[in-house]
Amino acid sequence: MKSIVCCLLSVALFAGCGYSTRGFLNPEYRTVHVKPVVNAVMFTDETQQLGEFRTIPPLIENTFTQALVDRFALDGGLRTVGLPAADLIVTTTITDYRRDALRYTSDEAIEEYRILVEFRFIVATDEGTVIKDAALSADETYALTGSRARSENAAIEELMDDAARRLVESIVESW
Repeated sequence: MKSIVCCLLSVALFAGCGYSTRGFLNPEYRTVHVKPVVNAVMFTDETQQLGEFRTIPPLIENTFTQALVDRFALDGGLRTVGLPAADLIVTTTITDYRRDALRYTSDEAIEEYRILVEFRFIVATDEGTVIKDAALSADETYALTGSRARSENAAIEELMDDAARRLVESIVESW
């Protein structure tokens, strides 16, 4: 009797819980094509006060595209493929990027920034039927000094990874 209980427990242990987000996807969708992200930020608009111009990191759309491809590979629910073989096509547009001062020192020098990206994405079938059309945002903070200090480029990498995670989860976890 004791050996039967041990055997059943070991089978249950090695079987795992079986959690997967794959069950929320239509089973006919197995592949995805990620189109290059489009940067539609109008950085020439003067939207900041005091005449400060907005800046956006160069080629941020390429960083976002690569982060999306990497996130789909990590998630495993959909395999990334070329355009003719894809069941789903993801089109993403960066609509806004901001870098705002978050914290100042006592002598009014900037100590910490928050960067934010807003984007819109469309998921369509290979026949052109739109499955999802949504907007999301992601933000990241980075300090310029102290033990949490890091470069803006490192913060942008984290920001793009977070944005990609949010987008992929929005597609595969429709619940």
